[in-house]
Amino acid sequence: MPREDATRNSIGAFLRELGRQFKGIGSLYLAGGAALVYEGFRPRTLDIDYRVDLMTGDDTEFIRALRGAQRLVPLNVEPASPADFIPLPAGWRDRCRFLLKEGGLSIYAFDPLSTALAKIERAVTSTAPLVGKHDMVCGVRLQSALENRLHDSTVLGLALPLPLFAAT
Repeated sequence: MPREDATRNSIGAFLRELGRQFKGIGSLYLAGGAALVYEGFRPRTLDIDYRVDLMTGDDTEFIRALRGAQRLVPLNVEPASPADFIPLPAGWRDRCRFLLKEGGLSIYAFDPLSTALAKIERAVTSTAPLVGKHDMVCGVRLQSALENRLHDSTVLGLALPLPLFAAT
């Protein structure tokens, strides 16, 4: 079955079905375009990128539920997040925005700072709408600050913990 572009409605349907099928407990973080579409900033995206942290249940059980939800709501779903490209900044979970709860899954929009830093790391300029105009401007300033090796813990008015990157 061909996969369709993801809209807010189809992402919502997919998340409801995933929450119904997965019997464990955990946090699901929507990354990139999926978070922006769900929050109403864009009309559609090609896929749902995510990160999952399970408290109960196992990866096999989660993947089985994910594939089952995907059979009913045919979307491209990929385990991909800024963590695949950069070490996540300290406090990234605190900056994730809670979206909803479906079954045992608490669903969040991934940390926008991590998203901007991952885009900078990958030198992706054609995807500026994925991060948003404000975040890209901040990201460019942040990149400049990091390139100039500012040792001040405030960049762009953000109190960034030093060191900026911490193991997660």
